[in-house]
Amino acid sequence: ITQHDEQALRSALAPHARVAIYKGSYKANLQLPGFLDSLVRTGDIRKGKIPNILWSDFADTAVVHQCMRLTQISVE
Repeated sequence: ITQHDEQALRSALAPHARVAIYKGSYKANLQLPGFLDSLVRTGDIRKGKIPNILWSDFADTAVVHQCMRLTQISVE
């Protein structure tokens, strides 16, 4: 869902346009909690093994919440 240059420019000029990255990333970001939960269930994410980078095309408060949730795992 990463934008190419023209889409990025159009998004900057009209952030609520159909091509804006936040609209494109909406569906992907909805899948993030379930994906992270599956990594926790399989032990790929656990105390002592927390990802340093969470790559996202658009980080809103929901993505920040997931990052904070992972941080809690590391301090349990």
